[in-house]
Amino acid sequence: MRGPVLVLVALGAPVCAVAQEVEDGGGFGLQLTPAIPTGDLVHVAGRGLGFRMCGARKLRFASVELSPGAAFQFLRFEGKDGGSPFLYFGFLPGIELAARLGMVAPFIGAATGLDHFRTSGAFGGTVSASGLGLEILAGADIRMTPAVALNLGLRIHPGYTELHGRSLEFHAFDLGLGVVF
Repeated sequence: MRGPVLVLVALGAPVCAVAQEVEDGGGFGLQLTPAIPTGDLVHVAGRGLGFRMCGARKLRFASVELSPGAAFQFLRFEGKDGGSPFLYFGFLPGIELAARLGMVAPFIGAATGLDHFRTSGAFGGTVSASGLGLEILAGADIRMTPAVALNLGLRIHPGYTELHGRSLEFHAFDLGLGVVF
């Protein structure tokens, strides 16, 4: 769907209005997500592996894309020294800003939402913690066809959720495919 948008451009003192086309679309992606624990989580958990499903509305202004959306993610971290694994579930609405450079669109973004961690045995018994999740995103979408893109990304997840006074933080790497419409 296309529609005119009013963009104001200041040239010296006078201001004039310029009509610019906006492309409206969306996308859906599924990503494989290896992760490494950081912060206090590194003492009780090893490598993680999971998946991430995300969907977004894409608003394109010339070569700039603004994409509000949401992601559901799941990770399983190995327990350290034979300990129980950590499970992570997250629902994080967010926004991305991308520059469309031909078939490649490097992006940055941020997301905030709900985090939930669960483990049994690491702190004695089954324990879980829920809290605020925050992620900083960076990466690139590479169009393989007009409707299919390869997604590569890095997510930094600072630990605002705590379990027994320990911050639960990790870095994740995303590799997946997306459908663009």
